Amino acid sequence: MTLIKRNENFTAVEPIGGRRVWFATKTPNRRLAEKRAKAYFDAIRAENVKAANLLTNRIGGSVPTFKQLFEYYEDQSPCRPATVAEYINCLKLIIRETLGKYDENAPVSLDGKIVSDFEKLRRDKAKGKSIKEQHSAKRNAFSLVRKAKAIFTKAMQKRYLDGGMHIDVKEFIERPIANGPSVRYKAPKDKGLAARTFKASEQLRKDDPNAFIAFTLATQAGLRKSEIGNAKVSWIEDHLIHVQPDGEFDTKNSLDREVPINAATYSILIEFVAGVSGYDRPKGAFDYILDGNPTERKENTFRRLNKWLTELGWTHSDGRTHELRKWYGSQVAKLGGIHAAQHLLGHMDYSTTDRYYADYVGEKIVVGQ
Repeated sequence: MTLIKRNENFTAVEPIGGRRVWFATKTPNRRLAEKRAKAYFDAIRAENVKAANLLTNRIGGSVPTFKQLFEYYEDQSPCRPATVAEYINCLKLIIRETLGKYDENAPVSLDGKIVSDFEKLRRDKAKGKSIKEQHSAKRNAFSLVRKAKAIFTKAMQKRYLDGGMHIDVKEFIERPIANGPSVRYKAPKDKGLAARTFKASEQLRKDDPNAFIAFTLATQAGLRKSEIGNAKVSWIEDHLIHVQPDGEFDTKNSLDREVPINAATYSILIEFVAGVSGYDRPKGAFDYILDGNPTERKENTFRRLNKWLTELGWTHSDGRTHELRKWYGSQVAKLGGIHAAQHLLGHMDYSTTDRYYADYVGEKIVVGQ
């Protein structure tokens, strides 16, 4: 690539396909000129006419590279940092699987074909496997595409324009992708498992107080694993748990909720955080409900709890601790209805509660003639 200065600004020229291609960078800054020219010539080589036209301002605006897009998204997105990182990684994964590689310096160009190609790749990988695995592959592909598309919400597209970025992703956003059948929560077929688990928890209370408190918060308040690990003593109010964004922790939907708890659970939590009734914990105030450092609160406690649950027979799902939250949600749905379960579980939409948490297997309804 050669840069020639014309009227204070640089013009770039490079031989492509046996002919010399010229590009007016419209900047006197050499580094910026090289960057713009490289993006343009890469678009020409990839036969991406739409991106090339945008770069020459024939449509308007400028096309950012994926690196620039993601950096701007990280800075401007209203989502949690963890969510932002997840959405970016999903789009990178889709690009790698469909194009063979991900180039952060390539101009952003996404059309509907990439969605269809990704769907086909995932479907082909699942061919020959069980029906359950094929359904799972469909759900997984749908979820990854949905998260990748979340980078280009209407609100974010306006912010990209505010930042001087023109990104044409209309086809990418509108291209549909099939979703697999949803998986409802199925209560353990062993109807006595829950009762035996609560009975066994009396010994767990003595052997592993942290695991016992995690078990209690999951079964009596429906807290997520991340919420349990970050739950603070200040969340315990008068016979309720006030789940809320606090410090460096943010809830899944950045919303708080109040979850009523029974008198026995309230008493257990108060005794535990106060360091009384036999718990091996010094008296006094603590920041977090669970004892120990972050690794103990967020990882080790749940490893021990999952092992304990497996030994008791909670083997109908891979997410042992999460099954306790689902069990809680199913009980609330049966007693108070789907909307009560939605509120106490902290779901934005009741359809999520209905699809994954509400279990009515125990409602045996037989219609006779």
